Amino acid sequence: RMESMMSKSGVNRVIINSESEAFVNDAVRNLATLLYRKNNVVLYSPSRIRSFETIDAENLHNLNTRISTSYYVDYNSRATSDFLMKYRALYGTEPTQFAFQGYDLAYYFIGKKASLGKNWLKHLEICPVEKMLQTDLQFRRCNDGGYTNKGVRRIIYKPDYVIAIAD
Repeated sequence: RMESMMSKSGVNRVIINSESEAFVNDAVRNLATLLYRKNNVVLYSPSRIRSFETIDAENLHNLNTRISTSYYVDYNSRATSDFLMKYRALYGTEPTQFAFQGYDLAYYFIGKKASLGKNWLKHLEICPVEKMLQTDLQFRRCNDGGYTNKGVRRIIYKPDYVIAIAD
């Protein structure tokens, strides 16, 4: 049934907007079978799919899955490698998600204060997105006077089993 809605000549972009593991697993498996019938499929999914235990990671790669997430560490980047080496030397252990988060936030805010001066907060809203180790940061003012991070990290599961950060 799903195959009858697919284009044989173009890219079929499929959005799964569910966080039900059973539903997503079934949908991903069915989409993967369409690849073997020569359909070109690209999957877009919520970030929660990365934590589902029943999802076959090979299918995510074969479907060129795109995920938008608030955090993802690219262990192939030079900046991450440098951080890992320094962290291991200093603490004798592997950094946790919170170590990356703490580093990113401290580096970002100390850097903004240093480059923008004492009125840095007034200029925060016009700063472009900044790619950190774990997350992208771009703050925008909320109606209540505070700020929210609008930076989103987009990752791509590539067929060669590489996970890349989209530009």
